[in-house]
This record gives sequence, C-alpha cells and structure tokens, in this order.
Amino acid sequence: MSQLAICAIFKNEAPYLLEWIAYHRVVGFDHFYLYDNDSTDGGSALIRASHLGAHVTLTQWPPRPGQLSAYRHFIDHHAHSCDWAAFIDIDEFLLPLTERSVRPMLDRMPHASAVLVHWRVFGPSGWMERPEGLVIDNYTMRGEDGFSANRHVKSIVRCVDLLDVTKNPHEFRLRGQPCDTMGRPVPNIGIQATACHEALVINHYQTRSRQDWLEKIHRGSAMIEQDEPKYPPALLDHYAEISTVADHQIQSFADAVRAALTSPDPAPDPALLSPDEAIGWAPQGDAAWNHPDGLALVYRDTGRFGRPWLGALRRSAAGRIDPTFLIDVEGHIRVFATDRAAIAACEAALALLSSAEPNR
Repeated sequence: MSQLAICAIFKNEAPYLLEWIAYHRVVGFDHFYLYDNDSTDGGSALIRASHLGAHVTLTQWPPRPGQLSAYRHFIDHHAHSCDWAAFIDIDEFLLPLTERSVRPMLDRMPHASAVLVHWRVFGPSGWMERPEGLVIDNYTMRGEDGFSANRHVKSIVRCVDLLDVTKNPHEFRLRGQPCDTMGRPVPNIGIQATACHEALVINHYQTRSRQDWLEKIHRGSAMIEQDEPKYPPALLDHYAEISTVADHQIQSFADAVRAALTSPDPAPDPALLSPDEAIGWAPQGDAAWNHPDGLALVYRDTGRFGRPWLGALRRSAAGRIDPTFLIDVEGHIRVFATDRAAIAACEAALALLSSAEPNR
C-alpha cells in the first residue's frame, strides 16, 4: 500500500490544525510532516496532545522565511519514506470530487511525476469574527471557476521523481512529466493557462473571516521577509464580492471529520467498500479486504442483513502496527493494545453471538 503524505509549514494556526489533519486523514492521507515556524499560540502542543499526533512528524522550524527550506528538509530527510507527497498550506483542503479518497485518482496516474491540483478560492462567507465549528461547514461561498486566482496549482509529487523545490513553492523540479487531475500532461508551472476542476480540487479558504484575515496579514508570509503586509486589508472585500457561487460539496465529509476529531481512527465503514475489494468470506462470516489503511480482518454476523460489523483489525502496509479496534454488537468502539487481544475479543463476541442466535 502506498504511503500518502502531506508536507506543510504553519505559524499561529492553532484553531485550524486539528480539523485540517483530521480532514486529510479522512480523504486518504497517512502521515503529515509539519514545520512549526515559531508559532506562539500552542499549535504544536495541541497536535501532540491529540490522538491525531500519532500521524504527525513535527519539526520546529525557526528560519524566516521558512517555506522553501522546510520543503527541502522534507525532501532530504523524509521523502524517501513516502510514495506521494502533497505540498499544501493549512488553509487548503484537497477535495476529491467523484470519490471518497484521493488515493484512487493517484493510482490512475502511473505515468505522472506529479499531479497539479487547482484552487477554488473561497471568501469570508459573511463572517466578521471567527465562527465556531468546522471551516468546511462555515465557508461555503467561492469565486466562479473562471476566477483568475483559480489558475494557481499546488503539487502532489511522486517522491521517487522529486528532485527539489524551485524558488516558487507551487513548482518542483521533477524527473518526469506533471499532469492535471485528469491525467493530461501540463506545463510544470505554478499558474496554468486554464484551470482544471475535475476529479480533485483544492478548496482554498484564503481569507476565512475578517478577524482571521487581519491576523493572517499580521503574522506575515512564510515565503518572504517583508516590511509591508503581503496582502492589503481591502483584498478581503474583493474576495467577498467575487464569491458568488455556493459550494457545499466538501460538507459530505463533515461527519467523518467530526468523528476523526473525537476518536482515534474509528474502524472503516464496510458499506463504503465496493464488492471487488473483498478478498474472501469464511463460513462463519469472517472477511478480509484491502483497505486504504492496510489489511483489515472483519468479523460479521452474516445471518442478518445490516447487522453491525463486529471487529476491524488493521495492519499498516508500512509495517507498523496501528491501534486495533473492535466494534461490538451495539456499535461501540473498543481499542486494544495488541492484535492478540483484539482477536480474542472478536472471537469472544462471535461465540456470544452464536450462542444467543443458534439458528443464524
């Protein structure tokens, strides 16, 4: 199973870090290499205190500007551990448009050294102060696809073909050809002649609320040292004016994101798997399938359609043992430290179910 990673640098983004990590876990990313550019709001501590921190490699990164040097550090020290790496920012959310994961699209790109993904730029959606709740729920108004800023791309790079970043964080030196999200060869440049909004896009919440916009201006850029703000305050009004398209598509992931924020990787929902993903069925109702997170062993009462799945045991393809989960007959999740304990609990649950329903 390929390892999908994200590399990003952040500064004083604490209110948004956990949602951003949880969301990208939901859409198929395995690990996050995050560079803390001298934050003062406790973002790194927040990640370490969360169960999501198990999927994050945090590096304190004081250089100013720090984005390009952080990317080079990732290339030199971590890229060899990954198959694909997305280089995006904390206000950018990779959104698969036709599937529930980024992975299937990448699997269809064996010829691509990188996939260049276009922005859809969102405005403040009427918010003056930072609202409670998820970014993906609160910001729903964006510019039309023809808006000029949407020609910008960010890169998901095949790491074996990754040589270096250029002077532009939107562009990388590659061994081979980059493609758009439909697999068509495109120039290796950060602003394309036309935008492709098919299969996969980036929801770019560039402003968020007016409060967030002013804080963004104050904290400056990770790309340049500057005496004047990178963004003029009045630009927010422009984004508010051009954001005339209501877009709720990303909200289909909101419940899964909330679940990922509150519990450590709940077991995958078998209903989301297509029939051809099943490897086989044992007579008692055991099943194994290839899931994006690794091999899962699942125990199910097959006597009744719709009965809950009794357990999910996961092993990461990377060789590490992930937390092991059991879903009991009432749908509650239990966590086990070892495979052996989870298997014993699954077998006990099956035995109990068999004795309670002898005619199943």
